Amino acid sequence: MCTICEELRPQASDCDFQSTSETVSETDTVSYSTGTSSSGASLSEGTLDELAAYLIEGYWSGTGSSSRSFASGSSTVITVDLSDLTSDGQQLARWAFQMWEMVADIQFEEVTSGTADITFSDDYSGAYCNTTYSGDTITSAFVNVSKSWLNSYGSSLDSYSFSTYVHEIGHALGLGHMGDYNGYASYADDAVFANDSYQISVMSYFSQTENPTVDADYADPVTAMMADILAIQTIYGAAGSSSATAGDTVYGVGTTLDNIFGYLLESAITSQRSEDYTGDAVAVTLYDYSGEDTLDFSSLSTADSIDLREESFSDLGGQDGVMGIARGTVIENAYSGGGNDSLYGNGVGNLLNAGTGNDTAYGYSGNDTLEGEDGNDRLFGGSGADSISGGEGNDYLAGNSQNDLLEGGDGSDTLISGSGWDTAYGGAGNDTLSGNGGRDRLYGGEDADLLKGGRGGDKQYGGTGDDRLYGNGGNDWLYGNEGDDTLSGGNGRDVLEGGAGDDFLRGGLHADTFVFNAGDGDDTIADFSGTQGDVLQFSTDLWDDGADAGFDLSLHLSVVSGDTVITFDTGDSVVLLNVTDLAMVVANSELI
Repeated sequence: MCTICEELRPQASDCDFQSTSETVSETDTVSYSTGTSSSGASLSEGTLDELAAYLIEGYWSGTGSSSRSFASGSSTVITVDLSDLTSDGQQLARWAFQMWEMVADIQFEEVTSGTADITFSDDYSGAYCNTTYSGDTITSAFVNVSKSWLNSYGSSLDSYSFSTYVHEIGHALGLGHMGDYNGYASYADDAVFANDSYQISVMSYFSQTENPTVDADYADPVTAMMADILAIQTIYGAAGSSSATAGDTVYGVGTTLDNIFGYLLESAITSQRSEDYTGDAVAVTLYDYSGEDTLDFSSLSTADSIDLREESFSDLGGQDGVMGIARGTVIENAYSGGGNDSLYGNGVGNLLNAGTGNDTAYGYSGNDTLEGEDGNDRLFGGSGADSISGGEGNDYLAGNSQNDLLEGGDGSDTLISGSGWDTAYGGAGNDTLSGNGGRDRLYGGEDADLLKGGRGGDKQYGGTGDDRLYGNGGNDWLYGNEGDDTLSGGNGRDVLEGGAGDDFLRGGLHADTFVFNAGDGDDTIADFSGTQGDVLQFSTDLWDDGADAGFDLSLHLSVVSGDTVITFDTGDSVVLLNVTDLAMVVANSELI
């Protein structure tokens, strides 16, 4: 038996081909209007499994025939005869072979005899594929893409001609169309699935803009797309350890792929123009076999959205929805460029580098590394043990759960450490650091910072500015470091040490410890209470005779205007507000 397919795009001068089984024709105009079927019923989106099943069986069943494929086994070898094609046609066919070999366990082998599994021609009008089969096994296939087709649509990688070759070879391998159509189609009348478009399948007749339900810009599909990959792998198996994507693979800038897909993607990302790639928009789907893999799109300056989750779509180079991630594909790392980008990780440990611009990145699960670089970035680590750095700019960093490392860098940053045992560094700028739950360590860094410890037993380091440290819940350790700092222990048994500068200390509820060393400046304690069990710890080097066995602290205490003043030989001092019981102060003091 024989089946025919002609591609969609009209070409009035050569649109008919006569077969022994049927005649199909293209028309000069195709109309697209609503998202309803010919019966008027609303279409529903097909799941990826439903779309793949339709390509394998549903389309053929609708034509009254059966599904078909070449006999498959380990690394199915399919012989092809290109001798009847022009050099441009041969090149397009060879490029298309590589696209299918990247995703399926098949190998194309060129022969010149008359016994090839697939014979190619450009002698007839239009573009189509005939398959001859016995039962469900293809015995031979014939693919024609006319010379005039190439003259009209070009012969580069980003041409409709190349997309046509990928499409027709898909038929030769056993795939049907994405809907109940052949030769001509109207989305309103012929679509079976609401999401039938080039974005999901190279076997579709509907561009991204012709389908009103698809959120994507027009781009010719030049690889097997998401539904095609699942379908072809169901038939022949997935490309394995000998495939181009086995091992650590870099896509985009500095690609490690030495095939045509690597060249195409790098050319598109870096805006390299040539006879083989002219710069038109293309749609691709990535299937990767193994290794630690990287998308390097750092050369782009557009506002991109890069999504590493399987069955997702990304916006690149100013074009929406032009890159998909196939089911079962795990990409670990992504670099975006100079625009205001959005990066989405997946379930493994991702490295997401947002480059310059005001970017947003989501690590999700896995132990992720998020790098904001320049710009005012928003970085969310997700549920793993994450390392998040804002770089320059006023950044917002959120660690979420587990034990995270947050580094604000330059700028006035906000660091939210989450529920784990986190470490946060504000860096330069007026930063806000929140420990939330867990036993966190917060380091304000330079300038005037605000540190809030949360519910856990936190350690806070104020840095060099006039900082504010709040322990909140838990047994916290607060160290103001340099500057005139404000330390508030909150609800817990806290240790407060102002450090250098004239600091204001408030222990809060429960028994707190206040620590003083030489050079700490003139500090004030707002709520010292012997009844509550507060303790003063003094370094012996605050006095000339502090280490002597006969040292008497009471000689250095006095009451001034209702407050206790403690003076030191170093010139430092401590004021205990509203405290007049000097004996209590001595009883609750320790030398260290």
